[in-house]
This record gives sequence, structure tokens and C-alpha cells, in this order.
Amino acid sequence: MSLLINFARTAPMRHDSTKIRMTAMLALSAWLGSGAALEAASLAEMVRSNDVRGVKALLKEDKASVLKARTESGSTPLHWAAAYYAHDVTALLLKSGFDPDIRTNNGSTPLHWAARRNAVDVARAIITYRADLNAQTKSGSTPLHWAANKNAAEVARLLAVRGADVSVKSNNGFTPLHWAALADAEDVAQILVAAGANVNAVSQDGTSPLHWAVRTNATRLVTFLVANGADGTAKTIHGVTPMDWATDATIRKVLARSIVPRPAAAADPVGPPRSLRLRGGATYTGDITKKRPHGRGRMSYPDGELYDGDWHEGERQGQGVQRFADGSVYEGEWRDDKREGKGVYRFSNGDIYQGAWRDDKRAGRGAYTFANGDIIEGIWKRNRLVRGWGRYTFASGATYDGQWADDQLNGQGTYVMPDGREQAGVWKKNRFRPPAN
Repeated sequence: MSLLINFARTAPMRHDSTKIRMTAMLALSAWLGSGAALEAASLAEMVRSNDVRGVKALLKEDKASVLKARTESGSTPLHWAAAYYAHDVTALLLKSGFDPDIRTNNGSTPLHWAARRNAVDVARAIITYRADLNAQTKSGSTPLHWAANKNAAEVARLLAVRGADVSVKSNNGFTPLHWAALADAEDVAQILVAAGANVNAVSQDGTSPLHWAVRTNATRLVTFLVANGADGTAKTIHGVTPMDWATDATIRKVLARSIVPRPAAAADPVGPPRSLRLRGGATYTGDITKKRPHGRGRMSYPDGELYDGDWHEGERQGQGVQRFADGSVYEGEWRDDKREGKGVYRFSNGDIYQGAWRDDKRAGRGAYTFANGDIIEGIWKRNRLVRGWGRYTFASGATYDGQWADDQLNGQGTYVMPDGREQAGVWKKNRFRPPAN
């Protein structure tokens, strides 16, 4: 017999656990009788508390009923585990046979729920079981749409680096970037754009992400979108431009700079010079104040390097792209002439780092994707991985998939040798710790 559970439908953590348990038990009594109700409510509570031992016992007693358990809206224990950040229970349920793409009545999958809650460890576990990254609900929204709606940056970054479609459209033509604009989700917007999202994608009504960023008065997001090529003259099917929706004075100035062509230097003989040749052979073209780059401009260096972006009193500051002589490219935020904030560095060998920077070094949360597809995500400090999770392939052909700390194998993980032998368990400073007898 399947278990049918009637949970409260608002934000889970806002409810008293005893009230929820009683609500579930009373509803189940009507459907299944008191015995089955107690069993189902017990399952729900175990999932909420990430009680692996308890869920494992229920699976052993009646696996079929656990696998069939659903609420009236169609959600399953795997959905609940995602909503409650229950990583260990998620792994157990998947290992026990739960379909990672099982859907609710509205078509949402456990990955949608993990995205909405920014439950990155749960999302990673679900993806390991080959979940559909681009699964769409009945309205056409994907996990990336749901992540954008809640500014769930960690899950959005995971989905993007794993290959989710960053420009997929819902039934009304909205992309994840549209949803990010509606929610003023600047962190997710930066992730999407860095992953190749179309900043000028239009919905069925002709609106672009810039329209909605303007409508929600998201000043920083408007600035970011314009800096990355958003069209300030784009019109909806009714002929409405972002400027038509702009009520904030700062936003109107940003839009005005993006749509009003600046006069060329030759047409403005009384204005300031628009190009400079600096010591060392560098050449600058763009906005200038007091004979220094200030505003928007491009600097070309003798060794072939090129910076195109924002300047402040002669230093790179704001959004910009630096192309290095070896073919590497950094695109993101700058401060005091250094990489600082959010950005993407594409190495000449094909590796990619996407995340936070400080003082020109990887610092904060970020994901490092190797050219072969391996990914390590976590917290960085001065270019070192302080702690994280991911997969790495060694030169010998051996692989490690698990936890990291201080640039070493530390925590739970699986090491597969070139001959196929495995060592799974706890690691400390690159050494395997066999379980105690």
C-alpha cells in the first residue's frame, strides 16, 4: 500500500514539528487507518531530521511502501529530503531505487526542490544519479529557473558547470536570466552570463531580462546587464523599451549611457582627449579624466594583453575583461586594479574557475572545472582549496571523488586506482584511513 501524506504547503521550517506531525497523522488516518498513518508520519519526520538509520529501518521493513509514498500534490520522500537539506537520506533513497527524476503533479523533480532551497550537497547527490538537469515542469521551468528565482547561487553554479542549458525557455519564453532579473538575483545572473546565457533573449511578450531588471529597480543588475551587452533599445511586442519602465534616476542614467552614442573625438574638438599612450608602450582608448582612464575604455599592452571595461582614476575598477598574452581570459569584477569580487577565469589549457576573488587570487566560494570535465567546488583562500567537494583525475589515470581540504584528500571519498580497485571511506591528508574493527 502506498503512503499518502498531506503536508503543510508553506515554507517547511516555519512550522512547529509537532503540529506538522499531527496534521500528517490525522490526514493519513482518514486515508489508510491509524497504523499506516503513524508509519507515514514517522517516515516524514525521519526525512526532515536526516535520520538515515530510521529511514533504513523503514526501507528494510517495507521498501515498496516507502518508494510509493506521496503527498496529495505528488511530492515524494526524495522531494522532502531536498527541501530539508537531508543529504544523507537523499543518498540512501537514491541508492534504494528512487527515480532521481520522479515528478510531482506540477512536474517538478527533486532537483527543482534542491535548487529552490540552494541545497547544493543534495543537488550534487541527485546529479550523480544522472538526473535530468533540464527537466521542465508543466509550465516549462527548469531547476535553473527555480535557482534563479531564489538567487540560489551555489546550485545555479553547480548546474551551469555540469552543463545545464542556461538559455532554456519556459512556456512563456522566460529564460533563467529573466527569472533572475525578476528576483533581483544578481549572483545567479552573473553565473548565467558567465556560462553563456543570452542577455538579449526575449520572451513571448518581447521582454528581455533588462526590461525586468529595470521594472524591479535592480540598479546593480541593470548596470551588470548593460555592461555585458544588454540592448537598452529592445522593444516588447507593444513597443515598450526598458527606458519606458525606468523610474529610478540612477537606472535612467545607466540606460542613457547605453543607448546614446557618444560623439567621436574628431566631432568634439573642445572635449577631453579620448586616447592616451602611456609609459611602457600601452595604449588606451576611452573615457578620460585628468589625463587618466576614468569611465569605460580599452587598454592594449605591448605584450598583446588587452583590458576592456571600467576604470577609476587610472585603475581597473568595476566590470571588465582582461585577455592575457598566453590566451587566458578573466571576465568579472575589479577593485583597485586587481581581480576582486565575482568572476570567471578561463585558462589557456581549457581549465575554468568561476567564483569569488580577492586581491587577484581565488578567495571565497568557487568552482574549478578542469579541461577533462572534472569539477572541484568549495571555499578557496589565496588560490588554495580550503575545503570542498569534487572529482579529480590524476596523471596516472586514478580518480578521486569526494571531500577536499587544504588542497588534499580530506573527508569522505572514493579513490579508484588505474586497475579499477577502489578505496572508499575516510581520507586525511591524502592518506586512506581504514575503518576501525
